[in-house]
Amino acid sequence: GLKNDPVASVIGDDTKRYTTEGVDAESSIAMEYLTGLAANSSTSYWVMSGWVYDFTNEILNSINPPLVNTMASIKPEEEVSLDYKQKTDVELQKLGVMGITMLTQSGDEGTYPNPPQCTKMSPNYPCTSIYITTVGGTSIIPSDNDAPLGDDAPRVCKERSYNCNCTTATEEQAMSAVNSNFIVATGGGFSDYAEQPDYQQAAVQAYLDSDVKKPSSDTYNSANRAFPDVSAVGSWAFYINFYNSYKTAGTDVSTAVWGGIVTLLNNEQLNNDKNALGFINPLLYQMQQEQPDAFNDITVGENYIDGCRDLGFVCTTGWDPLTGLGTPNFDVISDYVKKL
Repeated sequence: GLKNDPVASVIGDDTKRYTTEGVDAESSIAMEYLTGLAANSSTSYWVMSGWVYDFTNEILNSINPPLVNTMASIKPEEEVSLDYKQKTDVELQKLGVMGITMLTQSGDEGTYPNPPQCTKMSPNYPCTSIYITTVGGTSIIPSDNDAPLGDDAPRVCKERSYNCNCTTATEEQAMSAVNSNFIVATGGGFSDYAEQPDYQQAAVQAYLDSDVKKPSSDTYNSANRAFPDVSAVGSWAFYINFYNSYKTAGTDVSTAVWGGIVTLLNNEQLNNDKNALGFINPLLYQMQQEQPDAFNDITVGENYIDGCRDLGFVCTTGWDPLTGLGTPNFDVISDYVKKL
């Protein structure tokens, strides 16, 4: 289990909002999953009064800032001024060059199609920044043929008091809100603001050329930045907050998982006198081309929202605007990075 206080430091411009009794649920989830994966890494909890630009500036002005940072706060692109997006992108680019990795969730309402009107997709920022890694969500597909839990199963799986339903299943699907037990659908789509970066053009073009069902071409800009980049399991996530246990679903969970993974990869890099990975998107897409089994390709699921079925995407082979390149196969990714 986690230590009572796995947080090495509380930093930011509004630290007075932090208490040792606990934090908001989304922050608890991020800290628990990140520290659970990268258990021996120094972890800081950011408490900020502002949004992305303020956050990036706080990191840039810090002494020895964390090398991996996750954030969950997103807003519709159209509600964020062009000036704000542009100046934030510059700061995100600086962080990447400094060896700092920034990750954000793709959102939990599919393409944000504005139900019940269903008039348009509404991509979110900073998900659509070309200088951030955006993470989508998947769920495990249980079956009657799953192997029973072994003696090495976590304690939360064995003790009834936690009310935690564990599984040994490994098949995944995109986190979907239609015809499922979830109220969230993994976010994804195409930016209305940012042009498509070179690093993802081949992967996205393969999706656009595929025969999979797509929304009408006039509802999204296929020439622009596509997201998410990758994904991870984000459903039925168990966490503890204010001494009580809960289950939840969301791409914030998935983002924390990737935060832990990049932290572990950085540890390997630094222990071998190499630089931290920094901005990882070009590396991820290159890895998918050269070592496809680094990712578990998710080919099942959709991110429609009830009532807006014409404004959602469907999973297919390769990159797609639900799960990106797929979920991580850590051992393969680790071996690939070691050879860099």
